[in-house]
Amino acid sequence: MKPTHPMAVLKRTYRLLRGTFLAMIAGFALINLVAFYEMRSVKTTNRLLLEDMLSSVERVDQLARDVDQKRLLIYAHVFENDTQDMRRVEGKIAEVDADFAATAHAYEPIATLPGEHETWETLQAQVVAVHKPIERVMELSRRNQDAEARAALAKLEPQFDAIAATAGTLTKINRAEAERAVVGVEALQQKSLRYVAGITLGGTILAVFAGWLTRAMRYQGEELHCTSTRLEDRNRELDAFAGRVAHDLRGPLMTISLSASRLSERAPLEEGTAAVLQRGVSQMDRLIQDLLTLSRIDGHTLGTVSQTTTVAAAVEQDLGPPVMRVHGLLHITVEPAEVGCSEGLLRDVLWNLGENAVKYRRPDVQLEISIQGRELGRSYEFRVSDNGTGMSSQEARHAFEPFFRGEQARLTPGTGLGLSIVRRVIEAHAGTVSIDSQAERGTTFIINLPRVGGQ
Repeated sequence: MKPTHPMAVLKRTYRLLRGTFLAMIAGFALINLVAFYEMRSVKTTNRLLLEDMLSSVERVDQLARDVDQKRLLIYAHVFENDTQDMRRVEGKIAEVDADFAATAHAYEPIATLPGEHETWETLQAQVVAVHKPIERVMELSRRNQDAEARAALAKLEPQFDAIAATAGTLTKINRAEAERAVVGVEALQQKSLRYVAGITLGGTILAVFAGWLTRAMRYQGEELHCTSTRLEDRNRELDAFAGRVAHDLRGPLMTISLSASRLSERAPLEEGTAAVLQRGVSQMDRLIQDLLTLSRIDGHTLGTVSQTTTVAAAVEQDLGPPVMRVHGLLHITVEPAEVGCSEGLLRDVLWNLGENAVKYRRPDVQLEISIQGRELGRSYEFRVSDNGTGMSSQEARHAFEPFFRGEQARLTPGTGLGLSIVRRVIEAHAGTVSIDSQAERGTTFIINLPRVGGQ
């Protein structure tokens, strides 16, 4: 056998090493391209998610507000007797109709989610269905046939409620899609992390690319940080928006309240109508107050500490009178400790749960409310229990959702934001809240908060 020349061996080894090196570079470049594509996908998905969610929810909310405002203006038209005042109200109604039409035109192209377009068509049909009856009410009002106009308007209330329910369904569809998209974004982020791990391995093998790899990782970290910052900024903007809307609504609401009072004073026969209007104003005022509470929670969370016994004493003082008025029993037993939560917000949470127990009590059973607090390792546990109407398992799963109201709750005045505020407060202070409820047996809320100085 002819011996192999050493130079030939060196050449073959060189070609092998060069081929291996080039293959590793190609693989390294491919991994970088895929990682870059995935990072762009994360960025694009986040941007589209924010834009679509805010745009759709904002337009649906505007449509719902326009319908509610038109309903209030129709009531105002019925209350007016002067022709000039009626025309002024009709002008405002025309402005609301124009705003509704413009918002609907802008919303139509983006109503593309599964079930969203069908629900949107239902909403449009419901709005069209009340058009002629509204014209009938307006015509009766112009003739100052107020009793007939109010009767006709009362018949329209279920249709207005149906419109509000459909608008709420549209909001839920967009919220569910946003949550699904967030899950997808997280999956993309996980893929990006895996690709970065591959890049790191390649960089370890190919030291020459270590600097490039470091820059790539820094770039992705900055992208993720910027995305997180933008999401936090959007959340703060949404909270601020809710606060501004709630604040701006108080002025018109006060005007309506004063007008109702004047109506009752000047027209004693209209006291029933004024009372209905005042109840509506009170409910709207509670809703506004709840929206303001939601928008201000994050401003009361940093470094706040409260004494459990102090909070319990305040809650007993606040909750005792309403419980006594319904001949109920209130038991409060808490172990002394310091917890990481604003004293005022924790007091509001316990008051809210106690007030719910009073509102949703069973008429044939004496009300009993129990508030217990104990240290549980590094956390502190509150248990708020009652023997009220309770909830089904289906209702309990949705109890903390904003504006959700179960079958029993719909018969009792409320805004549907109470339990949502409770969860927002507790989670803002790094705690957890859960619910254990049985229909016609009662409900127990379990709250865990970090204990200050806990070992």
